[in-house]
Amino acid sequence: MEDKYNKITNKSIKGLILINKRDEHSILTIKELLDNNIISLEIIDKHVRIECLNKGIEPIINYENRLKYLQSIFLPECKKGTAKIISKLCE
Repeated sequence: MEDKYNKITNKSIKGLILINKRDEHSILTIKELLDNNIISLEIIDKHVRIECLNKGIEPIINYENRLKYLQSIFLPECKKGTAKIISKLCE
C-alpha cells in the first residue's frame, strides 16, 4: 500500500491560510450572533431539541449545544460561499 503525499506549493499554503482564517472568522461571527441574542434563543433551542430527539438523545439546552447547532448551519454555507473565491485567489 502506497502513501500519497500532496506537494506543498505557495498556492496551497495560501489556500490553507485563507481557509483557516475563514473558519476562525465564521466561528467568531457565530459567537457574536449567539452572545448578542441576534437570533432568538427560543428558535435555536427549538432546533436543538429537535436535533437531539432525532438522534435519540436527551435534549440538553446550553451554550455549547446552541453554538454547535449554529455552526452546523453557518459553516457549510460559509464554505460554499467562499470556496470559489479562495480558489480564484490561489490561482
